[in-house]
Amino acid sequence: MPRLDQVFDLTETVLLSSFAANTLMISLYQRYFRHVESSYNEMSQGFWETHYAIDNAVEHCRATLLAPHMNGNSGNDPLAVGLRMNLDSIKMNLHETALFRVEKDQLPENLATDANSKCAFAVTDIVRTVQVGLQLTGSRAVTFRQLSRFFVWPITTAIQVCFRMLYTGTGDFASYISFLRILSHAMKEIIDPDQIPPGLFENAEAKIADAARGVRRK
Repeated sequence: MPRLDQVFDLTETVLLSSFAANTLMISLYQRYFRHVESSYNEMSQGFWETHYAIDNAVEHCRATLLAPHMNGNSGNDPLAVGLRMNLDSIKMNLHETALFRVEKDQLPENLATDANSKCAFAVTDIVRTVQVGLQLTGSRAVTFRQLSRFFVWPITTAIQVCFRMLYTGTGDFASYISFLRILSHAMKEIIDPDQIPPGLFENAEAKIADAARGVRRK
C-alpha cells in the first residue's frame, strides 16, 4: 500500500481495507481540526486555499478512494455506513466553518449559498444512511449498534445543521422537520444516553412541536 501522503494523489478507484479507509478518515479529521484551529487568525486567502483543498479531498474520497465502501452492496456493511456518515460530518463541519468566515469577513453571498447547499446535501445523505443502518438485520444490526459511539458526531452535527437551517429559513422547512424526527429517533435507538449532548432532544422536540402547531393553525 502507498504511503498516506501518496494515497490522496491516486486517480483510480482502489480497493482499500476498512482499516485503511478509517486511516484516511482520521487523516481528514486531523486536517479539518487544524483548519478550524487556524481559521480565527489565518488570512482570508490561506483560509480558503485550505478549505477548498480539504473539500476536494473529501470529494476525492467519496468518488474514488472510498468508492467501494460507498456504493453497491457496501450499503449493507455497518463499517461502510459509519464511514459514509463520518465523511458527511466532515463535509458539514467544513462548510459550517466556511459560513462563519463568510459572515466574519463580510464576503459575497454566493459563498454562503454554496456552503449551505453542501451542508444540505450532507444532512440529507446522513439521514438516508441512518435509515439504511436502522434497517440492518442479524449480525449486521448488532455490529451497527456496537459502532454507535462513532455515529454521535455525525448525527449531532446533522441535527444542529437542521436547527440552523430552520432558524435562518434556509431550504425546505418541512424537510428539515422530517429530518429532525428521523435523526432524533435514530439517536434514541442506537446512542447511549450518556453520549448525547444535554438538551439536544429537548430542542429537537420543541422544533417539531412548533412545526406541528403551525400546521394545525393553518
